[in-house]
Amino acid sequence: MAGSSTPKQESLFPLPVGKAGDFQEFWTIWMTPPRRKTDNRVGAEKAYKSALRRGNSHAEIIAGTKAFKNSWDPACDTMYMPMAKTWLNNDRWKDDHPTYEMNVLSQKLVWVKGRGYSWNDALRIRKTLQSGVSIDQDEEQVLRQWNLD
Repeated sequence: MAGSSTPKQESLFPLPVGKAGDFQEFWTIWMTPPRRKTDNRVGAEKAYKSALRRGNSHAEIIAGTKAFKNSWDPACDTMYMPMAKTWLNNDRWKDDHPTYEMNVLSQKLVWVKGRGYSWNDALRIRKTLQSGVSIDQDEEQVLRQWNLD
């Protein structure tokens, strides 16, 4: 029977795809700096709808997106920032996203530990300095790094 078409069966349980403005809200937050200039909106929208179909809520995604964006240094190189599509496909809004301040503190800790110093060393150096005893240049740098001067 050429030319006859069978009616398309509708799903008994339609999958949620969100309200019309939901993706736009996500995209607006995602594209605020810092951001990748080459992010793909079409791919991100498909990934967003897929995330909703997997049972995630718009509110969860938005909360995670805001936390993620707040964890990035505004002046950072966005080369290592994931594309929105990848971020959504991997459910990354469920990850722990420390605040930017916590990231800076972590970087300072790595810097100090990389030079063989700990937080306790930094406090000891500070006490030494406060007692009037001179400290060497490396120890001064540790204090500056921890903002303890």
